[in-house]
Amino acid sequence: MRSSNTQKQPTTACNHTLLDKHHQRESPQAVSANHPRISVVIPTFNAAATIDACLESVLSAIESWGPADLVVLDNGSTDGTRERATVLCGATGSVLAKPDASIARLRNLGAAATSGPILSFIDSDCVVPPNYFETAWAVFETTGAGAVGSLYALPPDPKWIEAVWFRMHDLSQDGPVRWLNGGNLLVRRDGFDRVGGFNEALRTGEDVDFCERLRATGALIYHDRRIEAVHLGNPVTFRSFFRQQRWHGLGTSLRNSRDDKPLGISLFYLIATVAALTIWLTGLSRGVDAALLILASQLLPPALAVGYRAVQARRLVNPAAGIALYWIYFWSRLAALWSILFGAPQLHRGRR
Repeated sequence: MRSSNTQKQPTTACNHTLLDKHHQRESPQAVSANHPRISVVIPTFNAAATIDACLESVLSAIESWGPADLVVLDNGSTDGTRERATVLCGATGSVLAKPDASIARLRNLGAAATSGPILSFIDSDCVVPPNYFETAWAVFETTGAGAVGSLYALPPDPKWIEAVWFRMHDLSQDGPVRWLNGGNLLVRRDGFDRVGGFNEALRTGEDVDFCERLRATGALIYHDRRIEAVHLGNPVTFRSFFRQQRWHGLGTSLRNSRDDKPLGISLFYLIATVAALTIWLTGLSRGVDAALLILASQLLPPALAVGYRAVQARRLVNPAAGIALYWIYFWSRLAALWSILFGAPQLHRGRR
């Protein structure tokens, strides 16, 4: 789950449209009639706006698949999420109340409460198609991967912020990756147990850490866009985008900062900004030259980031909008770094 529930969510009508769209897709033929049991773990917190669509889609996928466990872990919701999840799950799944736990703790508890050889972690603001588990199992079978999944998919008619950010970061090809998002992740239980699950000491970034430890055991992590989870909780305002990226930044490990590209380029941005302001304040540059220098310090790092993403994704998506979003991104990451160094940010109760 990658954003706060304070932002406006799609309506129920929109969510049913998503489900109808998925039902219209052609389902791939299952590779085996003897499906392994899949244990589905859904952590949630104040997700009343999306829990119906999420669970309806997951239950439909379970019905299509067959043997499955389903557990929803409620992190102390006050908006009726837990009660609604209990009604929707019925006899198919269970709902556990686990207030004040980290997102890593919730996922580990869900894994411990289930028994299937395949663990499926889905966020409560995501919708999956009926053939979700068949598709994932086919990828497991054909690749031999230890974990499979994909980047979140966009909802219908996305707002410009979510659309631009997604298209800048969307992977152009399927294949092995370093990590997968924890909200659309399936992993073999033996591998999960081998690395001890998610690191419960982390506020966020637990999915990156988990995948790095899993890869260290020799397991393949495979990204396949057919394993689709539509994310309904993307930020659609500058404020919610800042908050989301600041939250992600709290997962920064200063001990491994040499491998943290977002931290590195954010520090480059800070140095450029400080250098430009120092030159202006000390009188080394005045007037128009100083203004242009400060402007360049603000635009150059975001422009470089947009260019890098264009090369990675093999497409250039609205560079002006991309520069604006990366400008906010850098400030949000620096705000997170400030909190890590000098503050004690409040645990966001399993939400991001």
